[in-house]
Amino acid sequence: PYNGLDDDCIGGDSCDLDGDGVSAAAGECGGTDCDDSDPTRFSTGPIEVPTQAPTIQAAVDALCEDGRVDVLAGTYPETVDLGERDIDVVGVGSDVVTVNGVAQGPVFTMTRGRLEGMTLTQGSAVDGGGVRIVGGVGVELVDLVVYDNTATHAGGGIAILDAGGTTTIDNVRIDNNTTTGTTTGSDGGGLYIDNSRVVATDLVLHGNSTRGEGGGLHMAPTALPFIGTRITASANEALERGGVSLRDATLTDLVVTGNTATSALGAGVIRDSEVFGLMASDNETTGSFQSTLQLIDTDARDITYTRNTGGQRGLVLEGNDTVATHVTAVDNLHDRTVALVRGAELTDAVIANNNGLGIDMGTGGGTDQLVSHVTVAYNNGHGVLIGAQSNLALIDSIIAYNDGTGIARNPTSTAQPSYVLLWGNGTAANFAVSDPQRIDANPQFTDTSGAMASSWDLSVQSGSPAEGSASDGLDRGALTP
Repeated sequence: PYNGLDDDCIGGDSCDLDGDGVSAAAGECGGTDCDDSDPTRFSTGPIEVPTQAPTIQAAVDALCEDGRVDVLAGTYPETVDLGERDIDVVGVGSDVVTVNGVAQGPVFTMTRGRLEGMTLTQGSAVDGGGVRIVGGVGVELVDLVVYDNTATHAGGGIAILDAGGTTTIDNVRIDNNTTTGTTTGSDGGGLYIDNSRVVATDLVLHGNSTRGEGGGLHMAPTALPFIGTRITASANEALERGGVSLRDATLTDLVVTGNTATSALGAGVIRDSEVFGLMASDNETTGSFQSTLQLIDTDARDITYTRNTGGQRGLVLEGNDTVATHVTAVDNLHDRTVALVRGAELTDAVIANNNGLGIDMGTGGGTDQLVSHVTVAYNNGHGVLIGAQSNLALIDSIIAYNDGTGIARNPTSTAQPSYVLLWGNGTAANFAVSDPQRIDANPQFTDTSGAMASSWDLSVQSGSPAEGSASDGLDRGALTP
């Protein structure tokens, strides 16, 4: 046990620290065989830093078993290795406790235990500049700020690698971290996850950067399921996937805003996942022929996609397992605002006031795929573009006031819309629309005042020809505009 002395049971040191007549073996005083019969004090702690131990590592080393270290206000220039021990290191608050790794390694290295109430900064490592978790079993990260750390490979802020249990992240801010490597796999400027399960709540990823993929967060192809609630990725930068790179995830209330990619996917990519609430805004892709946000084989509901710029395509929905419901895509700047690829489905959507065409319905797709109840209006381009060989169906929709053709179809496609309202477009269609339920009349939107479509109400007024005239007896166009 730590008693303020350099007791190591060597050179005549007294190691009968509790006075019971039993002394620890040589070199073991302060180790796992400490001579201390009081388990609440030194065997498991808590040991208080700096009053009972001068550093966090000294307190960790003083614990005979798994236990707890309490850290008082102050700045601690050190790196801490918990080894494989289950130790809780608890600071009195991230605003008053700073652990500075002085570029000597990860600020914390651990496989289990809990970190709470601290700011971790100036760590430098191959993986995980702020926190490196390897083979973790039940690690908890709570009320932390992980700021200004660096990794030469992956996870500038935190790297979670080959964890055998679930890592829990709660109320953590990962800010201004970076990966500096240029080789494949130098990913996750803020957070990198590989072969590990993570449950994250109230996680903020801000201002991180990488020369690879996932400026804010990157999950490797071998990552295990991720559960995220109230995740915000903002102002991150990457070569590709500026905000997030997620897979096999269940996400609730995800915000991706102000991120940048110099090659592709300024907002990021989400694959093989479920999403319940996604706001993607003000992201930028500087690659000329790339996309900004891609959902692959993902079931997503309640998506707002607004004020994003750059790239050829904006929001890309890809794969037969992708179903996007209740989507608002307004005020963006892309050649193609929403693109459907390989049989994705879109229903209950407003695509309006974008500087580019509204919906690109792709060049392929599965059988009986469906685009239904969409309102595509006031876009600076075609309303809907049906690509070559696309057999996607467009039904129960309003296509109105687009500068280009309302529905433009590639000559090789045989797709036919049904139950559509076409009005006020540059031209209605570039092919014969054989839709006996087609309506050519003013949809009578409720409110289109204001410069930005985010403030509009594109529901239809009472008495509109779109009212109750869809194939299912509902209004044509978006169900919840």
